[in-house]
Amino acid sequence: MTSCTESSEEESEVRLLPPKKKSKSDIDLTKCIICQEKSSERLRDLTEAGLRSFKEAVEIRKDETSHKTSSTFENLEALDVVWHGMCFQSYKSQRNLSFIKPLTFAESQEKHFDRPCSRSQVNAVD
Repeated sequence: MTSCTESSEEESEVRLLPPKKKSKSDIDLTKCIICQEKSSERLRDLTEAGLRSFKEAVEIRKDETSHKTSSTFENLEALDVVWHGMCFQSYKSQRNLSFIKPLTFAESQEKHFDRPCSRSQVNAVD
Protein backbone atom coordinates (compact mmCIF):
# COMPACT_ATOMS: atom_id res chain seq x y z
CA MET A 1 0.00 0.00 0.00
CA THR A 2 2.79 2.35 0.72
CA SER A 3 4.14 2.04 -2.82
CA CYS A 4 0.72 2.87 -4.28
CA THR A 5 0.45 6.16 -2.40
CA GLU A 6 4.06 7.04 -3.14
CA SER A 7 3.57 6.56 -6.87
CA SER A 8 0.43 8.73 -6.93
CA GLU A 9 2.34 11.47 -5.09
CA GLU A 10 5.16 11.26 -7.64
CA GLU A 11 2.71 11.49 -10.54
CA SER A 12 1.12 14.65 -9.15
CA GLU A 13 4.53 16.30 -8.91
CA VAL A 14 4.94 19.28 -11.26
CA ARG A 15 7.97 19.21 -13.50
CA LEU A 16 9.22 22.43 -15.01
CA LEU A 17 10.44 22.48 -18.59
CA PRO A 18 13.68 24.25 -19.49
CA PRO A 19 13.28 27.79 -20.85
CA LYS A 20 12.29 27.95 -24.50
CA LYS A 21 15.23 28.64 -26.78
CA LYS A 22 14.98 31.70 -28.98
CA SER A 23 14.32 30.98 -32.60
CA LYS A 24 16.40 32.62 -35.30
CA SER A 25 13.49 34.91 -36.12
CA ASP A 26 13.41 36.42 -32.59
CA ILE A 27 14.98 39.85 -32.17
CA ASP A 28 17.04 40.75 -29.13
CA LEU A 29 16.43 44.49 -28.76
CA THR A 30 19.48 44.87 -26.51
CA LYS A 31 21.69 44.02 -29.51
CA CYS A 32 22.18 45.63 -32.91
CA ILE A 33 18.95 45.09 -34.87
CA ILE A 34 20.94 44.36 -38.03
CA CYS A 35 23.72 41.97 -36.96
CA GLN A 36 22.19 40.80 -33.63
CA GLU A 37 25.69 40.60 -32.12
CA LYS A 38 27.44 42.34 -29.29
CA SER A 39 30.71 44.04 -30.10
CA SER A 40 32.92 46.76 -28.70
CA GLU A 41 31.32 49.29 -31.06
CA ARG A 42 28.87 51.62 -29.35
CA LEU A 43 25.19 51.03 -30.05
CA ARG A 44 23.37 54.03 -31.45
CA ASP A 45 19.77 54.98 -30.74
CA LEU A 46 17.01 55.29 -33.30
CA THR A 47 16.41 58.63 -34.99
CA GLU A 48 13.48 59.56 -37.20
CA ALA A 49 15.68 59.94 -40.30
CA GLY A 50 17.52 56.72 -39.47
CA LEU A 51 14.28 54.82 -39.10
CA ARG A 52 13.06 56.10 -42.45
CA SER A 53 16.23 55.02 -44.29
CA PHE A 54 16.28 51.69 -42.42
CA LYS A 55 12.69 50.94 -43.49
CA GLU A 56 13.52 51.84 -47.11
CA ALA A 57 16.53 49.50 -47.08
CA VAL A 58 14.46 46.69 -45.51
CA GLU A 59 11.87 47.05 -48.30
CA ILE A 60 14.56 46.79 -50.98
CA ARG A 61 16.66 44.04 -49.40
CA LYS A 62 13.97 41.58 -48.28
CA ASP A 63 16.66 39.69 -46.36
CA GLU A 64 17.01 38.02 -42.97
CA THR A 65 16.79 41.35 -41.15
CA SER A 66 13.55 42.20 -42.92
CA HIS A 67 12.20 38.76 -42.05
CA LYS A 68 13.11 39.24 -38.39
CA THR A 69 11.60 42.71 -38.20
CA SER A 70 8.44 41.97 -40.22
CA SER A 71 6.29 41.37 -37.13
CA THR A 72 7.45 44.58 -35.44
CA PHE A 73 8.07 46.66 -38.59
CA GLU A 74 5.23 49.14 -38.05
CA ASN A 75 6.08 49.62 -34.36
CA LEU A 76 9.85 50.08 -34.62
CA GLU A 77 9.67 53.71 -33.49
CA ALA A 78 7.88 52.62 -30.31
CA LEU A 79 10.64 50.12 -29.49
CA ASP A 80 14.12 50.91 -28.20
CA VAL A 81 15.87 49.90 -31.43
CA VAL A 82 19.66 50.21 -31.49
CA TRP A 83 22.33 49.49 -34.09
CA HIS A 84 26.04 49.71 -34.72
CA GLY A 85 27.01 52.68 -36.85
CA MET A 86 28.98 50.50 -39.28
CA CYS A 87 26.15 47.96 -39.63
CA PHE A 88 23.65 50.74 -40.31
CA GLN A 89 25.87 52.51 -42.85
CA SER A 90 26.51 49.28 -44.73
CA TYR A 91 22.87 48.16 -44.58
CA LYS A 92 21.41 51.40 -45.97
CA SER A 93 24.26 52.24 -48.34
CA GLN A 94 22.88 53.21 -51.75
CA ARG A 95 25.86 51.52 -53.39
CA ASN A 96 25.15 48.22 -51.61
CA LEU A 97 21.43 48.53 -52.33
CA SER A 98 22.15 49.09 -56.03
CA PHE A 99 23.50 45.53 -56.30
CA ILE A 100 20.24 44.05 -55.07
CA LYS A 101 18.01 43.11 -57.95
CA PRO A 102 14.66 41.53 -57.28
CA LEU A 103 14.22 38.25 -59.14
CA THR A 104 11.42 37.95 -61.61
CA PHE A 105 9.23 34.87 -61.45
CA ALA A 106 11.01 33.37 -64.51
CA GLU A 107 14.44 33.92 -62.94
CA SER A 108 13.38 32.30 -59.70
CA GLN A 109 12.07 29.29 -61.67
CA GLU A 110 15.38 29.03 -63.56
CA LYS A 111 17.29 28.97 -60.29
CA HIS A 112 14.97 26.22 -59.08
CA PHE A 113 15.71 24.09 -62.14
CA ASP A 114 19.49 24.54 -61.95
CA ARG A 115 19.58 21.90 -59.24
CA PRO A 116 19.83 18.24 -60.27
CA CYS A 117 16.49 16.47 -60.36
CA SER A 118 15.69 13.17 -58.76
CA ARG A 119 14.05 10.39 -60.77
CA SER A 120 10.66 11.13 -59.27
CA GLN A 121 10.81 14.72 -60.56
CA VAL A 122 11.53 13.75 -64.19
CA ASN A 123 8.85 12.64 -66.65
CA ALA A 124 8.90 8.92 -67.44
CA VAL A 125 10.34 7.97 -70.81
CA ASP A 126 8.93 5.03 -72.75
